[in-house]
Amino acid sequence: MKTTFAQMSKYKYPFYILLHPFDGFQEMKYNKKGSLPFAAMLVFLWYVFEVTNRSMTDFAFNPYRADKLDLRMIALTTIAVFLVAVISNWCFSTFMDGKGSLKDIFIAGAYCLIPIIFATVITTVLSQALVLEEKSFLTYITIVGQLWTALLIVAAVAQVHDFNIGQTVAMIFLTALGMLIMLFLGFLVYSLVQQVIMFVMNFTYELIYRITMH
Repeated sequence: MKTTFAQMSKYKYPFYILLHPFDGFQEMKYNKKGSLPFAAMLVFLWYVFEVTNRSMTDFAFNPYRADKLDLRMIALTTIAVFLVAVISNWCFSTFMDGKGSLKDIFIAGAYCLIPIIFATVITTVLSQALVLEEKSFLTYITIVGQLWTALLIVAAVAQVHDFNIGQTVAMIFLTALGMLIMLFLGFLVYSLVQQVIMFVMNFTYELIYRITMH
């Protein structure tokens, strides 16, 4: 089995992990089978296919309007959320003696997205062929993709950091908590920056007005 792992291509490895998550993530870490460029591509594809899903899903199944899509918001709910999760997991892992590096966490996390990506592509395509009464079938595919990704996340956290089940559950909880804290702080910083910009603009306009009046 070790020889098979050693000979397996880095680009085939993520798909092996789909069916053998616990063995796969462990072997990926110790055999250095993770590919950072491939992982980054997966994160970007998640964003691309989310945009595609919201813009190309048949209108009967689509709660979004193609002419109202906010690409920045979709990027925030995909790429930004992923990066926040990676950073949060890495921060807390240092306190819990986790064995995974920032690179390991990023790659493993990206590989966990594969089921969601597949589910998004499949539902987008099938929406063009199904009728409204078959909407539950698309929902089922989405739920399967989400649950599959959740299982991969559990396996990834356990194997990348070399944690037992209790530590894994605690790490997932702390990662989610860290994400909420980081997002809250990000919102505060954004609001503060907006206020500073408005103050500077108003001050500038007032200054220009006073200068021109004299």
